[in-house]
Amino acid sequence: MPRLRPMTDHRLGRILGRGGMVAPVRQVYLAYRGPDTRHQAVGWVSPHLIARRLAEGGLSRTELYPDRFVAGPALRLAGRPRAVQLPPGWEGAGRASGGPLASGLMSGRDGVRLRAAAGRFRDEFQRASYPAAGPVRALAQTGRPQAPSDRLAGLEAGIGTPVMRRLEDLLVDQGTLAALCVRWSVEEAAAQALGQAALDAVARAYDLLPAADSPA
Repeated sequence: MPRLRPMTDHRLGRILGRGGMVAPVRQVYLAYRGPDTRHQAVGWVSPHLIARRLAEGGLSRTELYPDRFVAGPALRLAGRPRAVQLPPGWEGAGRASGGPLASGLMSGRDGVRLRAAAGRFRDEFQRASYPAAGPVRALAQTGRPQAPSDRLAGLEAGIGTPVMRRLEDLLVDQGTLAALCVRWSVEEAAAQALGQAALDAVARAYDLLPAADSPA
């Protein structure tokens, strides 16, 4: 099997919305374009993304194989045809080009700390997505091992699911400003602000930035 990339929540939703399926493989999941698990694999999926979509009603178990999932009622409803309004300014020349938005957001005064947080998040996401991607770490409080996907679920509980999705878009998919304006349905200034807030949130969660209400 060729090396497949980790799937973010956004990419997983697109695959499921087009008739795809998710099936367990060792400790994680594989996303497929259709029901054929021999030839249609497109990417690895972390268990914490499956738990998120199950909680939101975005997955349904297949009748023949209950451990496999297809699009649930929430995703099917969201996937109904609808008018798409592009953000203002989209018609500007050269909007589709440019590097990842996150790179520009991490170039300021706290750039070193933000880049460290971004690197840790990307590494954790990859470890959570690939099977047997690395040894589990022990929880400091209990000494029990904790899988990477559990650590991401804990991070999500702290900073919120919308922020986690933006971090995936920024750091795993490495979306450009133009792409994220469309994905988030906002104008450029709002996309930059949302991206900056997400990076700050994960840096604070990793104790690389002071809390928002604390002096720097």
